[in-house]
Amino acid sequence: MKALYVAGREVTALLGSAIGWIVITAFSLVSGLVFFLAVYNYADLSEHLVARPYAEGSLNFSDNLLWPFFSFQSLFLLFLLPGITMRLFSEELRQRTLELLETSPISTLEIVIGKFLGAMSFVTILLALNGWGPLYLWLTSEVEPILLLCGMAGVWLASACIVSLGMAASAATSHQVLALVIAEAFAFFLLVLTGLEQLDSTGILSKLAITPHLEDLTRGLLRASDMSYFLLFIVFFLLATQQRLAIRRWT
Repeated sequence: MKALYVAGREVTALLGSAIGWIVITAFSLVSGLVFFLAVYNYADLSEHLVARPYAEGSLNFSDNLLWPFFSFQSLFLLFLLPGITMRLFSEELRQRTLELLETSPISTLEIVIGKFLGAMSFVTILLALNGWGPLYLWLTSEVEPILLLCGMAGVWLASACIVSLGMAASAATSHQVLALVIAEAFAFFLLVLTGLEQLDSTGILSKLAITPHLEDLTRGLLRASDMSYFLLFIVFFLLATQQRLAIRRWT
């Protein structure tokens, strides 16, 4: 219950802040434009199949529309969400309001979980406001609902990873800009891992990169390895955040 109180406090603060609505507006505009371009590109490719009927097998709905749309959403959120996570702890550290929470009868784990739930509630609202794209595809095409659900779940899970990463960066410093830079640097590192996987003969980099796991979900593939990756990623950075707060509480 205490964690839910913290979550309610955080989501209210995010929805009542300018940065929260800037993130919602920016994501909605860019996501809408990308959806339009993805649909337009798929329609254009479909028209060209009239002249190349034997190429029909190469036009895949998932590869040519869903993957570009959901992957760009995730990529954009990768660099957008640190803008809301940077203040979760840094602002309270700077204003010394975190000490009020730390001296209250609530554990550091409950504080971390509460702030994570609050941030993810904001993310869920953000994605719900932009759910008209998948809904439009479901109503106007023969796409399998499982593909849409898996794609949206992939974007949500990727967002949860970035939120947990951003929280750890925010708990490490009282400077919001520094927390933003740290989170953005790690986000960029995740993308670089995807580009370097061809140089790794062991395949470890491909397992650490977030893109391959997201791509599997977008294709409707529910794999235990992908779910484990997202879960372990989130748990690792939440525990890192909790340990950072625990050190502050006892020093």
